[in-house]
Amino acid sequence: MPRWLRLALCLMLMTSAQQGSAHLLNMTNATVELQPGRQLELKLTLDLMLTAGSREAYYELSKKSQSDPAVQQILETLLSAVVLESGNTRIVLAVKSIHFAEASRDEYLSPLTWPRADIVMVAVSEIPELITAADLRINFNGSFHFEEPIATTFIVTDSQRSMTRWLVAGQYSPLFSTQGWNDSVNTAQTSSPHADESTPLLAVLAQYLGLGFLHILPEGTDHLLFVLGLCLGSESLRRLLILITLFTLAHTVSLGLVSIGLVPAAPRIVEPLIQLTIMAVAAENLLPRTTLRIRAGLVLCFGLIHGMGFASALLTIGMPANAFLTALFGFNVGVELAQITFILIVMQLLRLVRSQNWYRNVVVRSGSVAIAAMALFWMVRLLRV
Repeated sequence: MPRWLRLALCLMLMTSAQQGSAHLLNMTNATVELQPGRQLELKLTLDLMLTAGSREAYYELSKKSQSDPAVQQILETLLSAVVLESGNTRIVLAVKSIHFAEASRDEYLSPLTWPRADIVMVAVSEIPELITAADLRINFNGSFHFEEPIATTFIVTDSQRSMTRWLVAGQYSPLFSTQGWNDSVNTAQTSSPHADESTPLLAVLAQYLGLGFLHILPEGTDHLLFVLGLCLGSESLRRLLILITLFTLAHTVSLGLVSIGLVPAAPRIVEPLIQLTIMAVAAENLLPRTTLRIRAGLVLCFGLIHGMGFASALLTIGMPANAFLTALFGFNVGVELAQITFILIVMQLLRLVRSQNWYRNVVVRSGSVAIAAMALFWMVRLLRV
């Protein structure tokens, strides 16, 4: 392989290393809360790193007060980008407070952590009559950088009636009915803030299928490295698809066990273990070829670990109590579709050079060493923060 091509491969892999293992942990969370006394409050939790310009600038920003001009400029831009409407009338919002994550400088600078700020907005419009005239909807437009997906929940605190949707910038949410706002009946014990009893099962399936796909492509860089390691060690597509299917079944089991509370979520332990599984798969590619049975056993064990990592992401955004199995199934189907898409692309590229006499040494061995090195780097950073 020409030297320039090797260099390009290394640069591509090192660029992907900067992505880290987000597992959607820096996604934007938004809650529109209709409170007693006909008060409306919007709570945002979001990563402002790209808005600040760099990790160092984000850290410096976190030390400033809400009245600082730099913070005020960001908040003004954010206010213009959040469009909350009742009918065709925009509800005017004002920032009540902003609290930056209390994290060390190393955590702000680390590519493997995502400190997020909590911002609370309140409605300043005359809304009692306005809200009764039409339902609510929200749009986060592209004039501000929102980490996607944007997990958006409307909730009536009196009754705990709610609706949750995952949006992208520029997309309007469905209409949320304000019927029952300030009703005296409290049904909080029969519903969850993340449950949406009115959502059809097909809509839940589609939402979580998309979330599962997005979790892998393009967000799941560390997971893709694991799959890439399997691709480099597999000479046939059939063998690879068997391994990936076993891997999906395994992480479905552990994801479900964590989601229902039978197994505790421990991201500070699981995330370094995920990097260890990547190193193990890469190291196996450097050894004499193993049997399919041995590799299948390893993949099953590693899948259980990765499933616990997936669960940490889902616990952050919540699972619908009324459609738990549907959401779990949809998420894993999305993951599987993304994996297969990635595999087909990689295997097609590898097929183009597989017949070259330098394929084993340059592509398989050098690629595996690069994968293991990146996983080791991520693991060390995770253990340090």
